[in-house]
Amino acid sequence: MKGIPTPDRAPPDPIDGQELVEVIYSSNGSSRALLALDTGSLYRIYVDHWNLSYWYEKGFAFWTRNGPYSFTSSLDEARCIAQQYLDD
Repeated sequence: MKGIPTPDRAPPDPIDGQELVEVIYSSNGSSRALLALDTGSLYRIYVDHWNLSYWYEKGFAFWTRNGPYSFTSSLDEARCIAQQYLDD
């Protein structure tokens, strides 16, 4: 079997009823924060983790979405919150 795959940098799947504004990756690339604007003008922060749980058995890896973790009315604040989740 080939080596462990690096995290996929393709655009994430859309989030229903929200506009994806920005994607921020962790320093090692294994996590990413999605900043999405909802219809109520709130920025929602989602965090994805690169999931290798099926890599050795089935040969594929994928992003696992958690959240939304938080929300705010400011894009700058959403970036700060997202970075805190990525630094953990």
